[in-house]
Amino acid sequence: MPKLTPLKPVTEWIGGTVTLLAYVTGEGDAPYRPETLLWMIPSGPVLGMMVMKPGASETDAVEHFLETTRKPMVGRPHVPARVRVASPALAERLRKEVGKSTDVLCAPTPELDEVATGSI
Repeated sequence: MPKLTPLKPVTEWIGGTVTLLAYVTGEGDAPYRPETLLWMIPSGPVLGMMVMKPGASETDAVEHFLETTRKPMVGRPHVPARVRVASPALAERLRKEVGKSTDVLCAPTPELDEVATGSI
């Protein structure tokens, strides 16, 4: 059996939220579709994931980004050289938090939708 080697740190991560297809019921008056916050390497794997109620703040996303840099689901802890997010508000918050250590791009993140739909 071949020996598996851990993922090495990569230069770009993609992050943001996707709305799940299923509804959560039994929590309050109305069913809702939860959102999943994802941090991943382009074309996989997912490095961090958190399911939350709709409308979570950018602060939650930034805190989760920082936690994912310390404890990724795959590979060694590291801070990427670049992170791409589609939300201008999230990009602004990340820039304030990471400073010049990580280049934050505000651009489309279609890879997140592929993960959410199971296309990857």
